[in-house]
Amino acid sequence: MIEFFLIIITIAVVLYYNIRKSRARMAPRGQVDDFHEQHSEYRSPNDAFREWEESLSTIWEGPSRTIEFTYRAADEEVTRRQVQVHKVLKDKKGRIYLDGYCLLRNEPRTFNFERIKSSITDNNQKYNAYDWLTDGIGLKQF
Repeated sequence: MIEFFLIIITIAVVLYYNIRKSRARMAPRGQVDDFHEQHSEYRSPNDAFREWEESLSTIWEGPSRTIEFTYRAADEEVTRRQVQVHKVLKDKKGRIYLDGYCLLRNEPRTFNFERIKSSITDNNQKYNAYDWLTDGIGLKQF
């Protein structure tokens, strides 16, 4: 029985010292932020997304239109979406995005136009996706 308690005490002591040693190696508060300030090339995923979002230009903005289409997300999930579109955007590489409120997810979303995998239904009329841009909302060029 005494051997059992000695083993338990030995394990506890070893764990205690290992925890202290690992905490001593951790950077104190503030040093992580100092690192990022000194290495300005660091960008968090939020920073990268914000920069991308700010680089988009609006090529159409108008009254909200509820459209429906099949969409393939970045993770390959395919879903049927109903979206209240407020804007059509374009990035520096010429890619087109729909900006609006997704009724499936109940939140604002930006959809990559190339990932639309079906016709677009707008006001009970079906359009080829690119025809919707010209005939549905009247974009002359994009």
